[in-house]
Amino acid sequence: MVKVNKIDTTSPYHLSSGETLEQYLTRPGDTLQSIAEAFGSDLATLVAANPFIADPNRLPAGVYIKIPSRQDKERTEEKQDDSPKKDKDEKQEHPTAELETVSNNPIANSKRGYELSQGYLSLAFISPNPTATLINLPNPNTTGKATADYLLPDETFANHLAMDWGNIQYLFHEKGSGLASKPLPDGRIPAKVIESAARANKINPQVLVTLLQRDCGFIFGEYSRNIPQEHLEWCFGLGEGRVERLRGFDKQIELMARRIGQAFYENKLRVPTTVRLDSNKQQKVETAATLTVYQFSSGRAAAEAFIDIWRKLFGKAGLGKLLS
Repeated sequence: MVKVNKIDTTSPYHLSSGETLEQYLTRPGDTLQSIAEAFGSDLATLVAANPFIADPNRLPAGVYIKIPSRQDKERTEEKQDDSPKKDKDEKQEHPTAELETVSNNPIANSKRGYELSQGYLSLAFISPNPTATLINLPNPNTTGKATADYLLPDETFANHLAMDWGNIQYLFHEKGSGLASKPLPDGRIPAKVIESAARANKINPQVLVTLLQRDCGFIFGEYSRNIPQEHLEWCFGLGEGRVERLRGFDKQIELMARRIGQAFYENKLRVPTTVRLDSNKQQKVETAATLTVYQFSSGRAAAEAFIDIWRKLFGKAGLGKLLS
């Protein structure tokens, strides 16, 4: 059995010791064969465990690969092979590669790339600059209860360090989103585009991720796994069919982030105010963040859907009024 730290489902960086490694994050140059050899597995096993991989010899960087445990592999082999078990000597022909058991792994605190001594396998996301330490800031303490006049505070909306691209990529993988394994033509992954656009415009990347689900259905649900290229390239419909230079996931994300950022920081000078929603009813709004959500929603129902999706993706942290 390959013994390393198991990745905690709440974060790609926090590990609990003594468990079996179940996932590996690909790096440039990886192939399913090289990963199989390093883990003492075989190509057929990894192909069966990762059906979303189109070409085993060309893996995009930043994609989680499932490494079945030895018990899973043995159960599969038992179902496929009814012949008598081989003796001990025959079993040792292809021994499982043993990797060290790691305790006090530095990834848990520093988020630096840490590689195991055998096979140089990364257990966590590596930042574009391997020497840099990525810092994420939690959303502020709030009541968690969004109201029509106070959906979320400005401090949450402006928290552009709430997630780095590693956290976003892990969320995509956890939710089964096709964005986790769909590199762009320039080689970047969608998670990096979202992180870059959010930080450039000083808005919370969770806002963009929430909109990608509400307006596109890209994060979870029946349309999220196999995203057509045409839908990806015109995800927000900005200039669709008219302005070719806006074609592309990166162009759509960057333009949407810029528009949201501009609206948000302008709205900070306007609140408190009122906004006209469905049936020409006036709704009082207390924060620029609340006003911006309404401006980028087709009505009250769409704004409520934004909050509901936020809760499903990130919980209630950061929603509602600030706690004093």
